Amino acid sequence: MARLEDVPAPVRTTLSYEDLLDDPRRELTRLAGFIGVEPLPRWLDTGTTRLDSSRRGTSRRLPTAELAALREGCAPGERALTCAQGW
Repeated sequence: MARLEDVPAPVRTTLSYEDLLDDPRRELTRLAGFIGVEPLPRWLDTGTTRLDSSRRGTSRRLPTAELAALREGCAPGERALTCAQGW
């Protein structure tokens, strides 16, 4: 995450899952604007209805073995973020 600070502000953004759950239309509209596409009402409606805020924090309640498998599955992406070069 510290390396992301090296990425110029105009070409980076963040999207928090919690913010997405709290105000999905706002966050999806912001994301669409960032990538330069129109936030079509149907897309916003679909995105909003597919979010399930009752699942907030569920990964922290996984059994130990399942949490370990999830972390292992995410490891390549996490390494890519921490090892990114050229920014």
